[in-house]
Amino acid sequence: MMKIEKQFMYCDIENKIAHLVFNRPPLNLFTLGVFAEFSEISEDLKGLVGRDEVRVVVLSSAVEKAFSAGDDVREGPKTSDEAVKQNEIARAALKKMSSLPVPMIAALNGYVLGGGMVLALTCDYAIAADNTKYAFPEINFGMFPNWGGNACSRSKIFNT
Repeated sequence: MMKIEKQFMYCDIENKIAHLVFNRPPLNLFTLGVFAEFSEISEDLKGLVGRDEVRVVVLSSAVEKAFSAGDDVREGPKTSDEAVKQNEIARAALKKMSSLPVPMIAALNGYVLGGGMVLALTCDYAIAADNTKYAFPEINFGMFPNWGGNACSRSKIFNT
């Protein structure tokens, strides 16, 4: 078995299946560091796909309470310019994920909010546990979902 380890995620690869696990307790919130890791791991997986070492990616959470509850507003942008820059970085990272040329499956549990929902939508299929709760809470703040939710979306979601 091969393993790729980052600070906020790890990927176990066995029998041509890459199990990518997001692990940033307590809610798997996004930061610029998380986007950088998703971008890096996408590059790693692209290389493994090219060598026929990976044929499917399963994306899940190590956090029982949430697949991802979206952006970490405490560490997030403080100005409009910072928000635009973060949006560009997030879109680029998620586009890399969505462009992997193998099937991607999101194993959803708990909260799937905002950017977490966009991440799920980058996958071809999503399978949701009974405790899964979806939402785009940005609308409560007069915002619409960004980070390329429409551009990266390729998902079909199934509840278990």
